[in-house]
Amino acid sequence: MKTSYISLSEAINDLKKEGFTEDFNLCDAGIENKAKKNIHKAVDLNVIKYYRFEGQTNPR
Repeated sequence: MKTSYISLSEAINDLKKEGFTEDFNLCDAGIENKAKKNIHKAVDLNVIKYYRFEGQTNPR
């Protein structure tokens, strides 16, 4: 697994290859599992990886 990616789609594809199957998004009500249409509280999840993506500019 790489430690940085150029795009979100590149990161998602790599994570799928590693066996990750669920896609979560932050929403006003909590954290949504897009495929199952469930919303979870943050305290109910264990985050093992996260990536941050900037806009078009590079902050370096």
